[in-house]
Amino acid sequence: MVEGGTLSQADFGKELGKEVILFCHFTTRIKGRNNERLLREVGGTSFPSFFIFDAQGRVLGKHQGQRSIDGFLGTIRKAHEVIQLQNRIAAGDKAASIQLLRLKLEMGAILFADAKRLRAKIEDTSETLSIIDGLLAGLAYQDRLSKLRKKMIPRQLDPKLRREAIAKYQQAVCALTIECIENGQIPKGGRNEISFWRNAMFAANSAGDPDLLEKAIQKSDTGNSRMKPYLDGMRKRVQELRKKQKK
Repeated sequence: MVEGGTLSQADFGKELGKEVILFCHFTTRIKGRNNERLLREVGGTSFPSFFIFDAQGRVLGKHQGQRSIDGFLGTIRKAHEVIQLQNRIAAGDKAASIQLLRLKLEMGAILFADAKRLRAKIEDTSETLSIIDGLLAGLAYQDRLSKLRKKMIPRQLDPKLRREAIAKYQQAVCALTIECIENGQIPKGGRNEISFWRNAMFAANSAGDPDLLEKAIQKSDTGNSRMKPYLDGMRKRVQELRKKQKK
């Protein structure tokens, strides 16, 4: 747990205290409590989530890397880049708008609706725009997943009904992922790309598709030692499916 690791290190407060003021928010689901929906409003999806805010409370970035002192400091440096780009935009530098959108997408610091609106204003054919579109596809995918989960798994559900709802939701995730692949709406770059291909791996396994499963395994393998046993199991599954095809 991060609170028993990095956050408990003596250097955590010493190093990060030079850069930021630590603000901790707890979601309690107590009705009437101020800022109860803060996590969701800023784009948080899990506990704990780490964000960098400016003095006005606006999100500058979401931490998505290693939860270490160096990792957090790296996110803070990117947050400073966001401020610099915002200042350039205010001074009339149009090129900075493209750089800012890319940076915010990479940091997970922008909601899909806002990113889509800003992307529509950009008239550019550069390589940067291609990168933005890949990142935007990932954000669009996560936005659809979020809406799907909210629709299919209401908070107030009987435990048995909730289990059934989760099973149906997982099937819907598989269908959505396959749909995105068939339509060429494939995320590129950032954590959303990894999440997409891990869902594709689950979908391919369920559908018995060895070609897609093999591709999804390759895309999902980031060198994480914790994932190795699972990925090795999926590689064996590919061989099993290929043997079935030959019969």
